[in-house]
Parts: sequence; C-alpha cells; structure tokens
Amino acid sequence: MIAQVGVSKDDDVDKFSTFNIKREPPTIISAPLLTDAYASYECRVMDHRSYGDHTLFVGEVVAVHSSPKAFNSQEMLNLKNVLPALYLGGDTYFSADRSSQRRLGRQTYKASSEPCHARRYR
Repeated sequence: MIAQVGVSKDDDVDKFSTFNIKREPPTIISAPLLTDAYASYECRVMDHRSYGDHTLFVGEVVAVHSSPKAFNSQEMLNLKNVLPALYLGGDTYFSADRSSQRRLGRQTYKASSEPCHARRYR
C-alpha cells in the first residue's frame, strides 16, 4: 500500500478513502494524524524551497504522538509489535522483523594525522 499511496499524485484522489486510511484529529496543527501510525509528529512549516520538481519543507515539531506498544522501555521500536517499512529506492521496500535485529559492537577509532585526501580506505 505504501508504494500505491506514494504514486497517487492526482489532486482528485482522496487517499484516505481510496486506501481506507483511518485518521484522527490533531492536537495543534490542522493536518490529520494517521490512526495506525506507531509514531507521528505535528509540525509547523517554518520554510520551504523549490529545487527542480521537488519542494523541501523545514518544520518545527510542535507535538509528538506514539503508540505505547510500538516502543520498548529503551524507547526503541519493539519489533514484536511493529514491522517498519524501509524505503530502499524505486519501488523497493524492506520490512525488518525480530530475526533480522542485530546488536552491532561499538569500536573507538583514533583520528589519523594524515590529510583527508591522503588516507587510504579499503
């Protein structure tokens, strides 16, 4: 459904009714909140700029909403309860599940004294 909603650009398409997307009233701004979203932000537009056929919006977050079941005690996504969709490009999406979660070790690196252009990376 994510890809279908994203490519439906005609102003005549009511995405809420066409795709049966439930919504609820916001607390501060006028744009509706998505009922089934596990997290959402209400933002006030501070600036916008056009770049070719795209517009970049800069906003101030004025309210945050989240589903308590979607996050664990460390405020990380609880993959037992949600499956986030990750956009990889084109029409390709990926969804993570519990079996794909890995804890990566942290390693400390020392800064090199060589100039950046002289460093060799493998």
